[in-house]
Amino acid sequence: MPSASAGLIRFYQDDAPGIKIGPGTVILLVIIFIIAVTIATLSQEGIIPFG
Repeated sequence: MPSASAGLIRFYQDDAPGIKIGPGTVILLVIIFIIAVTIATLSQEGIIPFG
C-alpha cells in the first residue's frame, strides 16, 4: 500500500482520533443547516413573516 493513501485508511479506522459521528448524523445536520439558511434568507427577503 502506498504511504500516500495510508492517511485515508487511518481516517476511517475506529482508533482514529477525534469525534466519531456516523454518516446519517452528518446528513441530518446538513439538512437542518440548509433549512435554517433557507428560512433565514426568505425571512430577510420578506417572503415569510418571521422575526
